[in-house]
Amino acid sequence: MVRPLVRRRGGDRLHDSIGNFLPEAALALFDALDAGDWDRARKFQRALRPLEYLREEPGAGSTLSAGNNALVIKRGLELAGLNGGPGREPLVGPPPSPWFGPISPVGDGYMLQPAHSRIMPLSADQVQECLRGVAVGLLTPFDQDLEIDHEKLAENAQDLYDEGIRTFLATANISEYHSLSQQERIDGAQTAVEALPDDVCVLAGVGGSTKDAQELIRAYDDVGVDAHMIMPMDHTYIHEKAAIDYYHELDAAAEAPLVPYARDFDPSVEFLADLTRVEGVVGIKYTLKDPVKLGEAVTAGADDVVWVNGLAEPYAVSYWVEGIDGFSAGVSNFRPEVGLALFEALQNENWKRARELRNICIPYQNFRDETGVENTMPGAISVSAVKKGLELAGLHAGEVREPIR
Repeated sequence: MVRPLVRRRGGDRLHDSIGNFLPEAALALFDALDAGDWDRARKFQRALRPLEYLREEPGAGSTLSAGNNALVIKRGLELAGLNGGPGREPLVGPPPSPWFGPISPVGDGYMLQPAHSRIMPLSADQVQECLRGVAVGLLTPFDQDLEIDHEKLAENAQDLYDEGIRTFLATANISEYHSLSQQERIDGAQTAVEALPDDVCVLAGVGGSTKDAQELIRAYDDVGVDAHMIMPMDHTYIHEKAAIDYYHELDAAAEAPLVPYARDFDPSVEFLADLTRVEGVVGIKYTLKDPVKLGEAVTAGADDVVWVNGLAEPYAVSYWVEGIDGFSAGVSNFRPEVGLALFEALQNENWKRARELRNICIPYQNFRDETGVENTMPGAISVSAVKKGLELAGLHAGEVREPIR
């Protein structure tokens, strides 16, 4: 599918794919491009992305890109009531059915609903590779009635993907995890999974009692998340050895690997090292303002676990030296190019450039820690500040739910 930008640069032809079986949609897109109606053109572009992602995949039993191409179009012909038929070699056919369906209207356009736009979750090794990068949180766009707008959530994920992000934190703290019902968490994770292609990692937040967390893990596995981010424990009383038992119990219920989130308590180095040896744990999201403990834990822990800085860009440089391999986003939640450039500088050991990028982010992160008006609790505006950033960047922000403003 040609992006609206191509037309904006002077192209006068649209080499299309969906037009093979939905010509009216392709013609409407061309009209929008021709008229310079970029908002309408982007709506069509987003609606057609799942088809394009499917076309680019290698297909079953293949490693060659775009092996699905012709077979996906044949599936579209079939859904449109035209003649598709199987493919000849070297294509593998007929295509699995349904790859996508049905064809349904979206505003004045069309949407191809993927049966599973992501064919299968990533392996543990692939999850770790994604953790070695920039992890962006998917904030929950609530409408005026404080209900989740799933279409806008999907569009944000797709836009961030187009900007180069490959690791997404769904139903995370920044997603207002504790303001979501269990079903809303499942639905939000499913929206992220279905909106994104196979080369990304979707981590979904899990917390609460052992039973509730296990139920949520099973539901997340059913919708195809790549990993479970185990939220900071909100229990009033915690024993370190029993906490390790908690992670073992969650691991026993999970198909996808675990990424525990260390925050809001002061664990021992021994606890962190034990956590890395829970069988299903592939990474640790470290959100403690203690670089010395981080360095000790990295040394004492298992060698095959990826450590992720959960304190965003300001801590990326100092924590990288202690053994961090990736970091979660602050500014990069809405300006992903900043985080990607910082990560590249760290990989290349370009410390001057890394410090420059880090310093750009510090005032904003400090602002997120402020109390806001009529409040004395620090960090109360953290999510609201990121939503304002999304809005300014042309992404979807939406309202916030209580207990924040």
